[in-house]
Amino acid sequence: MRKYLLYVILIVSCTKDEEIKKEPKAIEITTGLELVDLMGNVTGKIANPNIYTKRSVVAMYPIPTNSFLSVKSTSSIKNVWIVKAIVSKEFLNVDYSSILNTKLYSSSELKQKSIKSFEGLNKSSLKIDFSTYPEGHYRVFVELENGDIYWNNTYTGIIKGSVFDIDFWK
Repeated sequence: MRKYLLYVILIVSCTKDEEIKKEPKAIEITTGLELVDLMGNVTGKIANPNIYTKRSVVAMYPIPTNSFLSVKSTSSIKNVWIVKAIVSKEFLNVDYSSILNTKLYSSSELKQKSIKSFEGLNKSSLKIDFSTYPEGHYRVFVELENGDIYWNNTYTGIIKGSVFDIDFWK
């Protein structure tokens, strides 16, 4: 009986991972980073970032970060969710501009998948302390007062040398 239960658990676990890897719109998937300096300027990118940002509406920086991530908006920020990301090479050729939009994810989906949330904020800026998060990849989702949701991918951890030295795929 125990052997059968173990097999069922393994099959269910593998099946869930397989589903996430097959869906380019999955909340947890990250396929790259848009690199942003301390002043909020985009300085490059790694791979094919599956992000939905409009810099004139929501800005997040610096990316990557090992301390505070600033989030600023021209509108009032209602909620912020942080989701632990799963790195995937499968969707490097996807044209995300054709499938991502502000209504792709619901606030309830993001709340369920998040490891940290900031809700009912009603402010135009905040700083998120990533220094306490384990090294790795994260997705940061920002909901504005009008219900639009924007997001970016980030990485936190010690960076030796250039940001291009990050082993993105680990």
